Amino acid sequence: MHGIALGDIKAGGAKPPKAVAKEFVAAGAGKPQTKLPQPSTPACSPRSRTSMNTAEVMELLEELAIDLAAELDARHRFRDCYPVIMRDYERDMVPVRRAQAMLKRFKDAEVAD
Repeated sequence: MHGIALGDIKAGGAKPPKAVAKEFVAAGAGKPQTKLPQPSTPACSPRSRTSMNTAEVMELLEELAIDLAAELDARHRFRDCYPVIMRDYERDMVPVRRAQAMLKRFKDAEVAD
């Protein structure tokens, strides 16, 4: 067991945890701030945003879905041998399939326009 020995506290070598906590609160560290400083430019202002069009977002989504699918294929390479691993693989592939479905809808909507 580690920590402060009772002999250290009595000899004045170390303070008990409650005394340290009282000093911490007395120093003002335990008091919540009532007013937070306001930034000069809010993080959600239009000037702080980068402009991305829908095609760039869909391209990024496609790339991420391909990368995740490849990583999951490598991680669950014995999925055909073990049903437990196949269940894990199927569960982990849900976001990839959602992204692929979204990309398909987006491409179908582009063709229709």
